[in-house]
Amino acid sequence: MQFTEVIERAKAKAGSYAKLAELLGARPQHMSDLIHGRRQWSPERVDEVCEIAGVPKEDRLRMVWEAVRKNAGKALHSVALGAAVTLLCFGGNGDARAAANGPSPTSNPALMYLMLS
Repeated sequence: MQFTEVIERAKAKAGSYAKLAELLGARPQHMSDLIHGRRQWSPERVDEVCEIAGVPKEDRLRMVWEAVRKNAGKALHSVALGAAVTLLCFGGNGDARAAANGPSPTSNPALMYLMLS
């Protein structure tokens, strides 16, 4: 799945680009700039759009990582990747116990891929 497909799925769920921008807390012009390549997508924004579109976690991780690679300097890659993995594994559900114990990296195919690459 390409990110352009994800944007279209999110737009369909929101009803329009303007409503999608509202869900993301962005101005419609900012959303238009992102869609037309005049601005780059931040990893956080990519994750938000993927969540709205209902993208599976493994695909979300790949798309967030692509945004990290495009936007972050080399020194920030590992920090941003760690944040992306944490976000996708624990999902911000507020369960501190799950966050402390965490899933086994071997139980998540996306984490296994990252560990082996």
